[in-house]
Amino acid sequence: MRIDILSLFPEMFAGPFGHSIVKRAIDNDILDISVTNFRDFAYDKHKQVDDSPFGGGSGMGLAFCCRVLTAFGGDIRCESQAGRYTTFSLA
Repeated sequence: MRIDILSLFPEMFAGPFGHSIVKRAIDNDILDISVTNFRDFAYDKHKQVDDSPFGGGSGMGLAFCCRVLTAFGGDIRCESQAGRYTTFSLA
């Protein structure tokens, strides 16, 4: 099983994934976990991923998801019905 995690704080996963049954699953090639830092895909020299202290601008998360997915050969799709729902599919 493969799990890809996108995070601003990838180092926080080192502890939980380095111990217990999760580590045993990784060591036995049952589980493959990849943790990617959003900041690796930032445009500016400071690796800033939002444009204000607590939240960024409209669509910031979606823009970074798109960049990360593209970098890994993936795709993102959107289906929406006004006033009812919006669904984003990541592949």
